[in-house]
Amino acid sequence: MEATFIDLLNNGTYDVEEIFSQSCQQQEQSSRQQEQVKPKKGRRSKNFTMEEDMLLISAWLNVSLDPVQGTNQTQLTYWNRIGNYFDEHKNFSSDRTPTSLCNRWCAIQTLVSKFIGYYNQINGRNQSGVTEQDKVGQAMQMYETMMKVPFPFMRCWMELRNSPKFASNITKKSKAATKDNHSSSQSTESPVSSSAEASEEGMERPIGRKAAKKLKRSRNEATDDEFVEIFKKMKEEARLTASSRNESINNIIKMEEERQARERVQLEINKAKEERENQIYEASILAIDTTVMDPQLARYYQALKDKILSKVL
Repeated sequence: MEATFIDLLNNGTYDVEEIFSQSCQQQEQSSRQQEQVKPKKGRRSKNFTMEEDMLLISAWLNVSLDPVQGTNQTQLTYWNRIGNYFDEHKNFSSDRTPTSLCNRWCAIQTLVSKFIGYYNQINGRNQSGVTEQDKVGQAMQMYETMMKVPFPFMRCWMELRNSPKFASNITKKSKAATKDNHSSSQSTESPVSSSAEASEEGMERPIGRKAAKKLKRSRNEATDDEFVEIFKKMKEEARLTASSRNESINNIIKMEEERQARERVQLEINKAKEERENQIYEASILAIDTTVMDPQLARYYQALKDKILSKVL
């Protein structure tokens, strides 16, 4: 049975490439579970790959932050534009429709939002001496405990965690959840996707497409490096922990050996002391003059003398 991320984290022995491979496998497994949540009509499409997920996120970010066509889009127009961006920039085989991309994005957004909630809980504890990778590991463990499955979108979360647009969408959804039923009923009339809004209050004007592509490419590279660096740090910390644990065990063994050595020395001292005391006692018995004693008492001391002399002779 393969070790999970949490098992490897707790045991302190793991390999970066192995963990990254297992994370990809868990994403594929979780994707299959998500596809089974709702029955679909007709032929079932194949599961999304990590390349498709990352390109979908890139499409969502670029289309959402488009400085020209970001506002006043219907949901259909908005997802058609995301589909067009997806088709234009893919360098792999994929026949995803705008509807399929929309459904996949909803799954990513929902689960990543849940993970962010768990991560914020961990981060809000202000634990002393806890590193960033420790917080990520604890959030993954909390997610797996609560959701009964491993978190499948770690790469997606790392890509979206620093996106102001994604953060603002989560904030809007949280506020919308607190509105009364009257506000909720009004929101059902000819909905325009909230994700189709061009910009949020206080956000900077988005950059152009070419500059955005260049920035996105450098962000992807930085994200990959950060992802690998986290596990390198985790591996180094685990090594230091194991080294510290071994050093503590060696110190305990050394202290026990020293204690046993002191006990042996003390036993030798006590033994020598007993021998000296016995010699003094025997010498005092041998020095007794039995000629002036009562005959019966003289026989008793003579028997003691004979016993002492028998050990010497």
